[in-house]
Amino acid sequence: MLTIRICLSISVILFAFGPLFVDLSASHVFNATWPPHARFHMVWLLGLLGFAGLITTVGVWRIKEHQTMAIRLITLPGWLVLLPFFIAVFSVGTYGGSLSDVPDAPKVLGLDGNIFGFSLAVIFHGAATFLAWRR
Repeated sequence: MLTIRICLSISVILFAFGPLFVDLSASHVFNATWPPHARFHMVWLLGLLGFAGLITTVGVWRIKEHQTMAIRLITLPGWLVLLPFFIAVFSVGTYGGSLSDVPDAPKVLGLDGNIFGFSLAVIFHGAATFLAWRR
């Protein structure tokens, strides 16, 4: 159970609280070149990420050992965040989107920083989900 809790906590840091620190800045929410409606949607998204992370964190650390179904269900909010991210990534060409507004966006091990962080979150979240559902 501790491994599940730690994996989900790492995943939450990556998918929920990381974007709050990165995107609640002049590069996104306070970017004067972005249309106001785009900034509105960014704040909405950050709220969704934050609440999904908060629900997961509180749930995973409050669940008792014998509550197998509860620990399984608490993995779901993270997937509601992670899967649509990758849908957006893989379909970026169909709607004219971009992973970054700057040509020299941060890279980690040669990957776009967003893809690296969310891929790492998927690894930890996937491990926790696998462990929770095989109980």
